[in-house]
Amino acid sequence: MKKFIPHLIALLIFLAISAIYFSPVIGPGAKVLSAHDVDTWKGMSKEVCDHRDETGEEALWTKRMFSGMPAYQISTKSNGNLLQYIDKALQLGLPRPMNLLFLYLIGFYILLLTLKIDYRLSIVGAVGFAFSSYFLIIIQAGHMTKAHSIAYIPLIVASVLYVFNNKKLMLGAVFTSLFVGLQLYSNHYQITYYTIIILFFIGVVQLVKQFKEKTLPDFFKKSAVLILAGLLGGATNYTRLATTLEYGPETQRGTSELVAENGEEVKDGLDYTYILRYSYGIAETMTFLIPNFKGGIIGRSVLQNDEGKTNNESSTLKFLRKVRDNNKRNQLQQKTLAYWGDYDPSNNKIGPGSPTYVGAIICFLFVLGILIVKSYYKYWILSSTILSIFLAWGYNFYSFSEFFIDYFPAYNKFRAVTMIMVIAEFGIALLAILGLHRFLMMLEGDNHFKKLKLAFYLTGGLSLVFALFPTLFVDFTSDTDPLDNTGFMNALVADRSLIMKSDAWRSFLYILLSATVLYLFIKQKVKKNYVILIIGVLILADMWSVDKRYLNDSHFVKKKRNAFVASKADKIILNNNKDGARVLDLSDRQNGPFNSSRASYFHNSIGGYHAAKLLRYQELISSQLSKMNPSVLSMLNCGWLITQNNQAVQMKTQGVNPLGNAWFVVGTEIVEDANEEMKLLDSFDPKSTAIIDNRFKTYISDFNYDSLATINLIMEDYKPNYLVYNTNNVISDQLAVFSEIFYSKGWNAYIDGKISPHFRANYVLRAMMVPKGTKKIEFKFEPQTFKLGEVISLSSSILILLLLSLVTYRELKS
Repeated sequence: MKKFIPHLIALLIFLAISAIYFSPVIGPGAKVLSAHDVDTWKGMSKEVCDHRDETGEEALWTKRMFSGMPAYQISTKSNGNLLQYIDKALQLGLPRPMNLLFLYLIGFYILLLTLKIDYRLSIVGAVGFAFSSYFLIIIQAGHMTKAHSIAYIPLIVASVLYVFNNKKLMLGAVFTSLFVGLQLYSNHYQITYYTIIILFFIGVVQLVKQFKEKTLPDFFKKSAVLILAGLLGGATNYTRLATTLEYGPETQRGTSELVAENGEEVKDGLDYTYILRYSYGIAETMTFLIPNFKGGIIGRSVLQNDEGKTNNESSTLKFLRKVRDNNKRNQLQQKTLAYWGDYDPSNNKIGPGSPTYVGAIICFLFVLGILIVKSYYKYWILSSTILSIFLAWGYNFYSFSEFFIDYFPAYNKFRAVTMIMVIAEFGIALLAILGLHRFLMMLEGDNHFKKLKLAFYLTGGLSLVFALFPTLFVDFTSDTDPLDNTGFMNALVADRSLIMKSDAWRSFLYILLSATVLYLFIKQKVKKNYVILIIGVLILADMWSVDKRYLNDSHFVKKKRNAFVASKADKIILNNNKDGARVLDLSDRQNGPFNSSRASYFHNSIGGYHAAKLLRYQELISSQLSKMNPSVLSMLNCGWLITQNNQAVQMKTQGVNPLGNAWFVVGTEIVEDANEEMKLLDSFDPKSTAIIDNRFKTYISDFNYDSLATINLIMEDYKPNYLVYNTNNVISDQLAVFSEIFYSKGWNAYIDGKISPHFRANYVLRAMMVPKGTKKIEFKFEPQTFKLGEVISLSSSILILLLLSLVTYRELKS
């Protein structure tokens, strides 16, 4: 039991740190985190979650967003994946987001232990990794799946390194499967993609190492074991992976059928501009060392301090108080951003949003690690770290990013390239602790003082230069500043330089203190245990105080708070919209109808918010809905408008004639390609005409429109994944158009209980021939991929659990 006491101590320390940082979520008056993306998710998932609560089954589809879309990446649970219970166990039942910080800590701690690092130093390393500012900032933003996935990076790396460095292949392989499975369960494939990049560099360096050692057969054997282990871990998430792979080509990340005006086909994947919109500035990388090197979070004003209170010492505030013209003063006040990095919304340049601070002491130790670590680990850490920084620069290193977008598999499926900084944050923290570990070993041949001095000059010296001469190397201006107002700009530059100067002094002092401790260790004035303790406390104090700028008690609210409260307009629509007509919500002036899930919480929405909406619907937004085409709004059964002034207006008064949930048409217009189909949407009568792609022509037989024939959705039987229509007076064959989004990967149509073909009409809707005498039409969402996925997920997770039990038994027995 003595072997477990150190780890129990570490566990208690991590619990204490997590509990203190997130104290608002525990105790009698426990609160919850108010995060934008969490609130957005509540809006987009409302119908799916309600259906699950009411029926116990997964809807897999929702009508609430973008007129209808699969729910795979909104809120779909895979009951076949049993690893979810291990995930819950690892979190010890801790409340969110306290559980995520705990996972950060425990994962990196285990990685360092597998690398033979002393448990006390491993605790310090875990703190240095977990409190990297980005990891807390994404929690504040509500990016919970991202944070959850990041927490498993160290554990995957630990398992892979264990396989390469030990003879117990089974043990390392089983844990590789387990942690790969758990990361995929976290459901953030972009982080998994970045994890694969880290593993790729590990593999390359290991290959070179074993080539030199002439042990290549061993390398290939272990690599094969790891690949099989990874596939097994992936199989536990087969349901989610398979449905996502099936859905992906139909989304914005797929290939458009439209042809550009110059005749070129639209490239596969996301647009360059969309991918690179959030990019890190090259000089901005200095925020690793000095948190407010570029002024901090975008949106913060120099008129405020880090706590959001008025900064009465602001030179800009003093200047504005002297401006007598109210309009001019208000205009200038909009230009008082503390952030002065690459930010220009007019040119689609958004910047990183928040600074990535890995810690002044961690940066100092990282440089020391570069100088002192002899292990081959250093090479894959540095390679992956440098690559991630280059790619995070995005449009600031355009040629490099363009190369990766064009030639690296799946890289063009992801946006917000600043996210790849997680590789650098992981690598910097890891090499920093490896460097400190070697430094404290005091091995012969290491010139500790010389290398300590060089590391101090490169980090502490650089911080000191910016603290003493902030305006010597930078001008503190940005593209959005009113450069024509000299007095205002002088005041703004003074404030910005003071912000950076303050943090530069801060970083210098932390580096000076830690370097002094290490110097005293060389001189044998301070013992190793005290060095670890002091360095650990300094790292925690440094990073804790910076993180509290971005995630603090003010971000928590009472549990009963509802992010969405029905407005007067919502209530009017809910009371009068008996047929479930769609709603176009213009009340969110900041985000617009197609970047807000507010309406989706209450209504069937024309808009919504999702990064992976159906491609054809996105094209419909760009070409038709953006200009409020009444024909398209009519076919989408848009019955209500919520104005910018939050008034409920019936669309009939706006020249829109909502056609209901389904209708019979008089005739068809056959088109040859997507461009012709989209062009015809500009001006057509959806009530009488159905625009049909030539590929679906064979599904259409002769029919004679009968005005007496009717088709109606039975609202009492409505479910997101099951629609029932009654037809009357169908005395001859008819062509029906349904105001439902066409998606061929799972929707089946039944006429009087028999499956019948349906096809696409009007670019995005469903249509089908209705034979005479038809009484009942059903649409069922029955994706076979999901059903097969559940079987494979259950089988593979049972296998992993059995293997985990076996290796655990063998280890305990030995």
